[in-house]
Amino acid sequence: MAFRSYNSWAGEESEGLVKIFWIAVAASTLTLGWSAAAQSPTPKELPTVTVSRDGRALEIQRDSDPAPVRVPVLDRCGDPLVGEAKITHIELTKQCVNVRYGKHCYAKVDLKTLAVECVGCD
Repeated sequence: MAFRSYNSWAGEESEGLVKIFWIAVAASTLTLGWSAAAQSPTPKELPTVTVSRDGRALEIQRDSDPAPVRVPVLDRCGDPLVGEAKITHIELTKQCVNVRYGKHCYAKVDLKTLAVECVGCD
């Protein structure tokens, strides 16, 4: 009859429990990950935004519009004091389009209402 010390017996059993614990953690993580992916809504398509040929307006194509809508940014905000009177940079976010025109002038176009907010010039 072999005599086992308490420490060696507990060590073997605890190794088995640790393995079972990590298997349970991995299985629950996979299950929760799959259920979260199944419940997450599909990302809403962002509209297509382009600068018009003359460079003074944006053309925004939303899912709800049959054709691109022209938003005259420079006609509403006025010509910049410094730089050429055309749109030089656009940045599309989830809620608006940030527009830089001239050298240091900025405007925002709301994607829901297509309202133009003239932020100003530096």
